[in-house]
Parts: sequence; structure tokens; C-alpha cells
Amino acid sequence: MEGLEIRVENVVCAYGSKTVLDRVSHTFSKGAVTAVLGRSGSGKSTMLQVINGLKKAKSGRILVGNDEVNDSTIQALRLKTGFVIQHTGLFPHMRVAKNISLLGQLTGMDEREMHARVDELMNISLLPLSYKEKYPHELSGGEQQRVGLCRALFLEPPVLLMDEPFASLDYVTKQSLYTYVEDLQKRNARTIILITHDFDEAVRLADEFVWIENGVVRETGNKEKLMSIKPLYLQG
Repeated sequence: MEGLEIRVENVVCAYGSKTVLDRVSHTFSKGAVTAVLGRSGSGKSTMLQVINGLKKAKSGRILVGNDEVNDSTIQALRLKTGFVIQHTGLFPHMRVAKNISLLGQLTGMDEREMHARVDELMNISLLPLSYKEKYPHELSGGEQQRVGLCRALFLEPPVLLMDEPFASLDYVTKQSLYTYVEDLQKRNARTIILITHDFDEAVRLADEFVWIENGVVRETGNKEKLMSIKPLYLQG
């Protein structure tokens, strides 16, 4: 399934009296990886939560493809959206295979098809099939992150939302997962929004970027422009 364009239109979001997103607008291109850069507290994770319907905006709207994100559409839209967070969010009481196939179970997928999809994703992500019966705590951090990606990709969603998924990983594991994401895009270009504070990570993975500071969009552009703003970004 090919990617979907995502439009954020004049979104205002607040926690109590603190405005976290202040009239933010941006169009995330269909089939592109867009890095959302910014320091802690800049509003980048909140924007991802609003897109995924986990947080409601005070005003403005979000459109995924032709559908506006609201109470009546959110469940269907989530089936088109993979969500990956820094600490994987795996269920500790479920074995790896169950964690990966959770959405298949919830949508009534055929058992045989579900098992085949688990095997396919584990092979793609270089996870031994013997790990299917392991629990998350028996895996390394990088392996857990791969399982999280497998789960997010289980229904082949056209949209993948990633909130600093590589931040706590060692260098070697990061490089392996970067290659994994790049290979995914070569096979089937989906719309990926990658929240990160790591400039080099953004340069490697992103086709486009959005730089958010204090709840407003400071800069946007393509990879070439991203590389040109590095001194400004690092200077703060």
C-alpha cells in the first residue's frame, strides 16, 4: 500500500495554560521520510500524537489522505498507521510472535496468513524465527526495537509514525536499523514521519525536514536545505 499525504493545518495544542503547538501547518509528502527536528519540549512529539489521535488539538485539523482525523475516523485511520516509540511499547506478558501479530488478531486475520506475515517480517528484520517464543525481556534493546517495527508494519500501513525510535540504542544497532528503514522505503515507499533530535540521523534518513522550536515551525525543506542549516541548528 503506497503512502498517504498528511496535512497539518493551523493546529493549536496546549497542556493546561501552556501552548505546545502554535498554529502549526505543514504538508508531509506522500511516500517521503520527513524528519521533525527540535529540542526537548519543542512540540515535535505532541504533533505526532495529534496526528495519531492520541492528543486532541484545541483548533485546526489533521488530514491523512482525504480523511480528517476525528472521533469517527480515528479507529480506521489507526489501521493505516504504524506507530513506533523509543522504548518499543511491547507487551511484556506476550511472546514476540503475539506482539508482532496483535493487529492481525484484532482485525480477524486468518491464522495461517498471520503466522506467515510474522515469519516474513522477522526474516526481513533479521530476527531468528526461534525468537517467536521469547518474551521481550529476553531480547536486546535493538532486537526489541526490531520487533516494534515489525508490529508497526504488520498490516503494511501506508503511514509510519516514529517517535525517536533509535535514541537509546548503541551505534552499531542504530546503523543496522537505519539500513532496515532505507530498505523498507526502497521496497514500498510509505509516508514516514521521524521525530528526532539527532541531526546526522535526519540527514541520513530523511527526504524532507521540519524544524520546530517553541511550538512553531522555524524551517522546512528538502535534504539539500537540511544539510545547509546544520550550523544554525546546532548553534540553537
